Amino acid sequence: MKAADIQTVEKTHSPVSVAFKPLTVLMLCIIGLMSFGAFLSLSGFQGDLEKKDYTARSHALSKSPNGFAGIFRLMRTEDETVGTLRSTEDMWSKDVGLLIVTLPSPYSGEKLGRFDFSDRTILVLPKWRTRISRKKKNGVIKLLHYSAESIEDAVKGYASDLKISRKTGNDSVMFDLSEGAQEYFSYPDASHQIDSIQTLSSGALEPIVSLAGSDGKAVIFGKLPETNLFILSDPDLINNAGLKQYESAATAFDILTYMAPQGEPILFDLTLHGLGSNQNLVKTMLTPPFLAATLCLLATGLMLAWRAFTRFGEPQVRARVYASGKQALADNSADMIRLAGREQNMAPGYAALIRKLTAAALGLPKTLSEDQATESLDRMAKRSKIDGALSDMTHKSNYTTNVSELMALARQLHKWRQEMTHDSK
Repeated sequence: MKAADIQTVEKTHSPVSVAFKPLTVLMLCIIGLMSFGAFLSLSGFQGDLEKKDYTARSHALSKSPNGFAGIFRLMRTEDETVGTLRSTEDMWSKDVGLLIVTLPSPYSGEKLGRFDFSDRTILVLPKWRTRISRKKKNGVIKLLHYSAESIEDAVKGYASDLKISRKTGNDSVMFDLSEGAQEYFSYPDASHQIDSIQTLSSGALEPIVSLAGSDGKAVIFGKLPETNLFILSDPDLINNAGLKQYESAATAFDILTYMAPQGEPILFDLTLHGLGSNQNLVKTMLTPPFLAATLCLLATGLMLAWRAFTRFGEPQVRARVYASGKQALADNSADMIRLAGREQNMAPGYAALIRKLTAAALGLPKTLSEDQATESLDRMAKRSKIDGALSDMTHKSNYTTNVSELMALARQLHKWRQEMTHDSK
């Protein structure tokens, strides 16, 4: 192969292509950081966001017949402030106008101790044992009633003489209202179709809604005196199954609006049903009041990263506050002289130093006195036709009065020594 052919091959060889452009790498880094941040944030709220099976559950998110999602949505559509309670600590951090606690079963009565019932609270007692239907989606099959004794034991800490009664059969019943509640109910004389209606009787219970003709002894909805605790005996009055009737839906809405102070929020408890909010480090960092601190830390990290990417050149090493060595000693001495304002007094000493260095460089005897050395150097300068005499400059050094004169004389002496010794330094 000839040289010309080799040159042709080199000229036609394509340059090495870059795998990734800097902008592409930057975008990949940004996308990776955002994805990691989103994954970390969602992992902290995983328990709240995951879809749970609400079938056959009796809480405000359940769409089953024994659930309370219907009244929950009804209150929202009527412009009422309705929410859920996922932590008992929220009762101290939130304004609660009315708290609705739906007891899942009589065996959950011991968990009622987590509430102090300082706010207005409606306790909805359980009634039916249920199971999921295999034939119908979200279907529930009623099995048996909870025993009256088990329900009485669940609330005996609040009313020791409370008794549960039931009527068998799917009967049409009517209610009597207390004098203070009559004006709040839309249909006071309406009849309600309720299967095996469940009532309360207690000497300490103040009836608000009771069975018609019972003289307040078969209480549907009543209040414990000197407390903010109200008890609803039959959940079928406000659950999804009971809302099938327009009159029952209106009565359920009237009970809640009668109880809730005007404009204050109504909260449905979910903690008794195992749907409480589990606190973790990520959730704590991303919820108030710690959210502000997290955002400040994130902003600080972004500014530090931007500062690192925009730095020009290598960072300078910081010098010691008090340097060591001969140079530091000379610098410190010069600073002291400068602070004292005595720079011009250095002129005679500098002239003597120039004389000494020049005499040593030219090989003059060390036994010569200062005046003899000066005369010898003047004669040598005159023979070499060098401008300026050392005697004149030495005499002038004794009369410098300011820094400008000192610097001019120092330059003249330095130039004279360079010419005498043929030294360019």
